[in-house]
Amino acid sequence: MISHRDRTPLRAGPRTIPPTATVVRLDGEIDIFTSPELRERLRRALRDSDGLLVCDLSRVSFVDAGGLAVLVGIQRHARSHGMRFGLTGLRPRMAKLLHVTGLDRSLTVYSDDPHLAYADEPLPIRQTAQRD
Repeated sequence: MISHRDRTPLRAGPRTIPPTATVVRLDGEIDIFTSPELRERLRRALRDSDGLLVCDLSRVSFVDAGGLAVLVGIQRHARSHGMRFGLTGLRPRMAKLLHVTGLDRSLTVYSDDPHLAYADEPLPIRQTAQRD
């Protein structure tokens, strides 16, 4: 059970996802082993989008520093090409991680919308060993 104290407020959001956004749902863990492939998949998804790519992280169970680097890198790549990148579906731990690292000030966070039309099936991220 999550107490009210565990819910870290996000400084930069949330915003409503525009209907023209391409939303990609990620599934699994984002770590040093999965980051290279994820980076390439997100770059392709960004290239195929209409200018806004949003990653739904509601099914992501773990993110390490390498995973955060991928998200920041995709945002920089998007901006350098006149495009936008954002996140949605943040679990409390992910929201807290963004807050503690200060990334909640630079990454755009969109509100959860149960009626989202996803671009495709979830992008599976290779599952790694359970963390203690």
